[in-house]
Amino acid sequence: MKQVKSLLVTVMLASSSLALGQGADKSKLTMQEAETFPHAGVVVSLPDGFEHSPGQHVTHVFQAGLTSGDDLLQLINLSAHVVRKPTSNDARYKHFPSLSGSGEQLALMFMARRKMPQIKNLKVRSEVKLPIAGKKADARITSFTQGKIETYVAEVCFLRELVAGELNICYVLSVESVAAQKASLLDVFGEIIRNLKLTDLAGPLEMTQSKKDSILVSQGLASSIQIPHGWYATENGSVITFGQVDYKAGQLEVINGSLRVGVLPGNVITAKNYVDDSLKQQFKDNETVKIVEDVPTKWGDKDGHQLIIKQITKPPADSPETASDSVVVVVYRVAASGNEGGGTEINILQLVFRADVDLTKAKAMTDRLANGFKRIPLPKEPIEESGTTPEP
Repeated sequence: MKQVKSLLVTVMLASSSLALGQGADKSKLTMQEAETFPHAGVVVSLPDGFEHSPGQHVTHVFQAGLTSGDDLLQLINLSAHVVRKPTSNDARYKHFPSLSGSGEQLALMFMARRKMPQIKNLKVRSEVKLPIAGKKADARITSFTQGKIETYVAEVCFLRELVAGELNICYVLSVESVAAQKASLLDVFGEIIRNLKLTDLAGPLEMTQSKKDSILVSQGLASSIQIPHGWYATENGSVITFGQVDYKAGQLEVINGSLRVGVLPGNVITAKNYVDDSLKQQFKDNETVKIVEDVPTKWGDKDGHQLIIKQITKPPADSPETASDSVVVVVYRVAASGNEGGGTEINILQLVFRADVDLTKAKAMTDRLANGFKRIPLPKEPIEESGTTPEP
């Protein structure tokens, strides 16, 4: 424990020297080119060998893993979520959790781990305060066992003001390591802290395509899709879901998308047939839905169809008087083609945007995602129709 504490103090002192403009010992790690995550307002550099993958939750900025064969040796996570200052009295922000400081956040995370039945022997190895990106931060090292695997985690938390006197963004950077790699844990942790910088926040649709965009491969869908840099993405059964929040606008999920791939039994149909006979039937005679665009298009080398709707969700009758209608713009991109085993292969891309989205940017993002989609030969099995109206 003394050795771990000493190493963490070394990280603290090195970070302090950097913050004061003083020299720091040259790291034995080689760092990759710095990457900017504009929506979260951070610039991060990672050690060589770590490969990005999309975060798995809406508040995940990124994940990056170091592997050996099929074994994950170390995992870096950066998350960000909006919290309310305890002194805030603005009713608009009451839905955000109250947080007094970064130390409280680490304590909450520790308590959450302690309640997980699969985690045993949870211990705090060391705690210190240190600077990161010009902000005061709290850092902690914990260890635990999960099954027969011993794991060490180095975490640092810091706050950034989002709305003066009202809201902060709470960042949590963690490096998780199997016991065999714990000797390098603090080198990795320290170098990321040294190199992390804050930058201006940008909305998701302001982002340009990056060479760091992630490729999510789905064996279940026999497909892959290129996920924009900094988005989250998860696979659940026959659906890939993805999206991103806009911290600049107060952690609103401005893009929420899904990809479905499958085979419809029966006669071969066109993409327009599917839009007319399936998608449009979901909101037939629904006065809260307005069709904005209904046009043929291309999806790669396939003929496709694009449907854009504006949907209004009215608050329940017992909602407060201040409740207002929720409006979203939904873009559907559909491609259809004959399947070798019979029926029609259908690709369905659905993107849900806030009502104030620039339609030109929304269409460009739809094109970008569609162009990043690739197929692997698909099992000849029918897909189930959800029959549900798109939700915001």
